[in-house]
Amino acid sequence: MPVSLKQKTMKGIFWSFFDSFGIYVIKFGFSIAIARALSPSDYGVIGMVVIFTAIGSMLTESGFAMALIQKKNADNKDYSTIFWFNIIVALLFYFLLFTFSGKISEFYDNPIIKNVIRISGLNIILSSLWLIQVTILTKELNFKKQSLVNITAAVGSGIIGVILSYKDFGVWSLVFMTLGGSTLRVVGFWSFTKWTPSLIFNGKSFKSLYSYGYKIFLQGMSDVIFTKIYYPLIGEYYSASGLGFYTYASRFYDIFIRRVTIAYGRVTFSMFSLINDEKERFKKNYLKTFRLLVYVLFPFTTILIISAELFVHLILTDKWLPIVPYIRIFYIEGFFFPLYMLNQNVFNALGRSDISLRIDIMKKVLLLLSIFIAFKYGIKALIGGQIISSFIVYLISTYRVNKIINIPIYKQIIEIIPIIGMLVLLVFINKFVLMSFVLGNWYLFVSQILLLPAIYLFLAFIFRIKAQQEMIILIAGRK
Repeated sequence: MPVSLKQKTMKGIFWSFFDSFGIYVIKFGFSIAIARALSPSDYGVIGMVVIFTAIGSMLTESGFAMALIQKKNADNKDYSTIFWFNIIVALLFYFLLFTFSGKISEFYDNPIIKNVIRISGLNIILSSLWLIQVTILTKELNFKKQSLVNITAAVGSGIIGVILSYKDFGVWSLVFMTLGGSTLRVVGFWSFTKWTPSLIFNGKSFKSLYSYGYKIFLQGMSDVIFTKIYYPLIGEYYSASGLGFYTYASRFYDIFIRRVTIAYGRVTFSMFSLINDEKERFKKNYLKTFRLLVYVLFPFTTILIISAELFVHLILTDKWLPIVPYIRIFYIEGFFFPLYMLNQNVFNALGRSDISLRIDIMKKVLLLLSIFIAFKYGIKALIGGQIISSFIVYLISTYRVNKIINIPIYKQIIEIIPIIGMLVLLVFINKFVLMSFVLGNWYLFVSQILLLPAIYLFLAFIFRIKAQQEMIILIAGRK
């Protein structure tokens, strides 16, 4: 990889991880303080409306962000056209949400839902105002500015949430925390970018971007519907507290698995798009990215699963202990969901969003089937169905990628086997050494999150794991 692209990518990875993961850790820190003040049922109310706000946000984005990134010669005409389209869609959806909020409230038999939807729905409009600015920065691999805006929003909204939660605002502390963060993002992104929209809506530009973006949109929309459908189902057929546990457990997953995936995904999609016409270089970078993901995320996920119970007990207090099984099942997806998204980014960067869409449709069919099978067995079974569906489509997507860029599957298996061996040893050390000889929950928790990663790095050094050597070279900035 040429030095210029390598340096740009490395810088992008750092700031993207800081933006998507580091900042969410900051937000999670605030959410811990808030969770100690609120009840699981407060989070259950938010869970009841999350599907509607998520659909609104997805409608606003419509897949055009990725279409603009993938298009190498995107100009002001393209950006302005999509900007005005996003605004119109956001306003229309908010109007519908406002109008039917009473009916939704009646469905849940909870009067507060009506006003929660009407206020939290404003986030849909606010998010449409910064989408193009973020797209331009992402296209330039400029994640530093995004991080500066997002950290400001995270800290500001976190302070709002903590103050309101300890002033007994209940669920409204969560609503206004999110609304405050969105407002700060609008101000920040408009301040940090030079681009402003022109009064242009070009039909030809819209049609061109739509032909690529609608497949991404359908994939994203189906993802929202099929992953968020669990919230109204659990809210209607189980207790509000049960939905609260599910909602908060999914936040753990969102921060530690999905956000990490988004962080590297934004960089790799942009990087792969730049070299999508160089077959051998593309193949080489795919294999290197695969190795690095397995090397970093497999042990990360293992340690998250190991330390989950102590984390909840020590940090969130025992009232939240019922979420531990949910968290651990969610975390299992950390072993393959990032690799699945890597494959999807490959399809999209090569202009084959049709393959990406077809594979995603398979996932949704499997999710729907899992809901019918697992629903009567409880919330843990529902989460397990999600994980199994995700694993199956990961295998399918890997097969298709290997066919397209001509990579024998045994090469990937060779990369995974030694990592799994080291992880088995880590589990053994935790079970028979740390848990037997380290006294005190705090000492054991610290040992799990600090000592186990150190042992893993030492083992990777002893066994000369190629990904570790590549990581050192990447960090050092050498060719």
